Amino acid sequence: MFFYISKFLFFLIQPFTWIIGLLILAIFQRRKRGRWLISATIIAYLFSSPLFYEPFAKAWEYPTIDPTEIKDTFKLAVVLGGMVSYDEVNHLIRFNKNADRILAVLPLYFDGRVKNILIAGGSGRIYQDEKEAQILADYLIKIGVDSSDLLLEQRSRNTYENALYSKQLIDSLQISEKVLVSTSAMHMRRSLACFQKQNVSAVPFSVDEDVVDEPNAWISKLIPSADVLVKWYRLIHEWVGINIYKMKGYC
Repeated sequence: MFFYISKFLFFLIQPFTWIIGLLILAIFQRRKRGRWLISATIIAYLFSSPLFYEPFAKAWEYPTIDPTEIKDTFKLAVVLGGMVSYDEVNHLIRFNKNADRILAVLPLYFDGRVKNILIAGGSGRIYQDEKEAQILADYLIKIGVDSSDLLLEQRSRNTYENALYSKQLIDSLQISEKVLVSTSAMHMRRSLACFQKQNVSAVPFSVDEDVVDEPNAWISKLIPSADVLVKWYRLIHEWVGINIYKMKGYC
């Protein structure tokens, strides 16, 4: 039940949903139409403006590190899902923007700094039950990853379950050393808190940061972008998500 409620809640927190709601109010409340239209316009601009978004995102994103600075060898790297799906029509694996979660770990694996990779990801979708971990594992084997070096956690549907079921696998393998945890910089704070709650000694490996410093680019950041609306959804998703998880005792 929590899974479905959370999906509905995260729909409500999207700035795009707020804009649509204000426009609907403008249609049905003629007396206040101007007020609702002005409100919708202001919200649409603010939440599509990079200049407004970036300070909040930069303050929240977990710092990334240069992979060449990782000198330790890890017996296990946990890679959180949310990056692939399978296109059954064209028989292709579709990667999304979170693909850096695995792409950044692969050089460490092929260099010998990561010995095994645990892919944490069942199905996070309401209407489909595809197992993301298996899809990604099949791909990794094709590009040269030894199947014996892969561990699959295929039951999880959210970040809390990623940590819960990964912990069970880690314990079953009697791994007591620190493990590398790879996920997006935006997602790392909640993920790390969940793994720490499960008493996993996790070393954060943040990737795919949203904010990259560009000197003297502030003028271009005044131009609204639809992509920023999506980024705001992810940021608010994390703000709300970590507080709900704390209330539930997940992190």
